[in-house]
Amino acid sequence: MGRLRRTIAIASTLAASACTGSGAQPHTAPERPPVGAVVEPWGWIGIRGGHVELRDHDTSWASAGVFHRPPEWVSSAAVSRSHIAFAVEGRGLFVATIPGSEQHIAGATAEHPVTWAPAGDLLTLDRGGHVVARSATGSVLRRWRVKGGAEAVDRSGGLLYLNRSGELMRTDGERALPLADAARVVGDARTVEALADGSIAVLGTSSLAIFSPTGVLTASAGAQSRTMNVQALRAAPDGRGYAYVSTLRGVKGGVDRIELLVPGARAPRTLATVRVSLEGCGWGSDVRWHGSWVRYRNADGKRLALDASA
Repeated sequence: MGRLRRTIAIASTLAASACTGSGAQPHTAPERPPVGAVVEPWGWIGIRGGHVELRDHDTSWASAGVFHRPPEWVSSAAVSRSHIAFAVEGRGLFVATIPGSEQHIAGATAEHPVTWAPAGDLLTLDRGGHVVARSATGSVLRRWRVKGGAEAVDRSGGLLYLNRSGELMRTDGERALPLADAARVVGDARTVEALADGSIAVLGTSSLAIFSPTGVLTASAGAQSRTMNVQALRAAPDGRGYAYVSTLRGVKGGVDRIELLVPGARAPRTLATVRVSLEGCGWGSDVRWHGSWVRYRNADGKRLALDASA
């Protein structure tokens, strides 16, 4: 059976909590996760010994109820200082206080938690194409239509998403605020990314756009081929621009273009091109900023350091 795996959204730093669902037991480092658990820089969540377990550097939590499932059946979770929400394949959505025991949310079998919003509400996504705002106890408060797969959590814990007409929206759990008509810049807008500097990237198959946190267009770029496969879009810490990898696939392998898009630009500058094999299911490339330099690596073992100040 196919299992949905979603990125876990952490709305804020976790507080110390229970390792048994009913008390506090802080520790200094996450325990080794069970094979198949969702592992993130902050820690992990999965099923071990029949219980859903959460570990980070400050927190231990375990479900009171029993889940006879493999570790990977926890498909998504959202955690705040005081609450956790998680979905288990075949069992549905659960919420709990930290510390405390979990509560099953009836009627939410097709929902996956995304984040605890600034207003305190739980935001989930359902299979019908909605963002759903729920109270801390799981009751439905509001729903908004969303373009499938086009959502991201911003730094505040709010949810960015595209509505069905391609408008970029943000919700804090209480209301949805229009930010920009992204479809006017990216005609086939499909994906939203929240960048480290607070900017918002909207990507399509043939173009991308960068918006400020308030929805002002900062930069945009079109593809140099019919289909653009963008990877690892990163904002420079000093505000000089945005680096990313645009991969052009061929019959045998492909080419990575390491691109730099600066504020105000309508086309990227290519820093380098690299042939890639694109072999295996784990192929991919990455870029990182180091001062004014862009460091690139790919799954073939190629490494480059590129000066983006020139």
